[in-house]
Amino acid sequence: MEQDNTKKLLILSEIDELKVIANNHYLMGKFDEAIKVSEKIIDIAEKAKLYSVAREESDFIGEIYKKIKEEDRLSIIMDEFETIKQKYEALIRDEKLQDAHQLVIGFREKLEKHIKLQEIDVVQQFIQTDESNWNEYNIKESSLKKQLEPLEIQLNSYLSTNNLVLAKNVLDKAKPLLRNLKNEELLKRWETSEAMFIALKNQIDIGNQIEGALKSVSELTDKYQFEPAKILLKNLIETVKLKDFFDHLTVLENKLKNVLDAEAKYKKLELELIELEKKVNDNVSNNLFQIAINNINQIIKISRFIGKSQHLERYTKYIEEIENKIKRIRAGQEVKDYVKVLNIKAVRALKKGDYPNALEKFEEIVIQLRNII
Repeated sequence: MEQDNTKKLLILSEIDELKVIANNHYLMGKFDEAIKVSEKIIDIAEKAKLYSVAREESDFIGEIYKKIKEEDRLSIIMDEFETIKQKYEALIRDEKLQDAHQLVIGFREKLEKHIKLQEIDVVQQFIQTDESNWNEYNIKESSLKKQLEPLEIQLNSYLSTNNLVLAKNVLDKAKPLLRNLKNEELLKRWETSEAMFIALKNQIDIGNQIEGALKSVSELTDKYQFEPAKILLKNLIETVKLKDFFDHLTVLENKLKNVLDAEAKYKKLELELIELEKKVNDNVSNNLFQIAINNINQIIKISRFIGKSQHLERYTKYIEEIENKIKRIRAGQEVKDYVKVLNIKAVRALKKGDYPNALEKFEEIVIQLRNII
């Protein structure tokens, strides 16, 4: 009996030593070694029929596996934390603080169901850093929003009344604030307003450009300079099409049609002038002076209408020349008729032997003929 007790004491002593070794392995995180030692303890205890010791060691092994599971889960969490941290820092560098904060919120919502994050110092410090950044961000954003709010109201008012000068002044004031703003919704609103300003400015600029061009086209058309007028209009039509300002397209196309119509009428009148000039030459050649004068009057009328000042001046002089020529012809004919009468009288005087009278008539004929020459 004494021998059995001695043997049992030796077994318990060995088990106690092994328990110390297993616990040391556990504390050092050498879980595999701790499990091996615990299994050895169980084997010894079962052989010695120390079943309570075996159960106790089995529970210890269970604790080890639970710890291993927790360690593995913590390792996974820390790996994910490092990934999130790197993304967060990258977003902060890019000044995308809203996205960075949402990243932290998602990380917390996902993991707080499984572990108390505040128990992990580095994670807790990371969360606190984000909260500090977020509070600072909100303070700055709130200040910027307050400064931008009245400017946004002013800008919308000026845009609605097409007041580009004051609208630009507001935009200039807002831009330094917008450069520091991170609120995407508010930034998009301002981007939309600025786009409206640019569109309105372009619309007004093209309107002024068109107004000036139409004035120039009218001046060119009045001077019968159709080619530069057409080029100006065609270039402007292409510009309007490229910039999608189709509201002005009809006006420009109608103006171009008017210029083309005016050019066609001008060319038609030019052809009429050429025909009339030919007729005048033929009329003068055939001594049809009055008909020539009528045609010249028509030339003068057309020349005045289409701005042919040289034609107007030349044919005004030409009609004077023809009228003078008609006068000379009429005067010559009158002299000729008078000479005929004098000749008849002179011949009668000769037949009567009234030589002095006949001589007088012949002398008068000579004088009349000299006047003609």
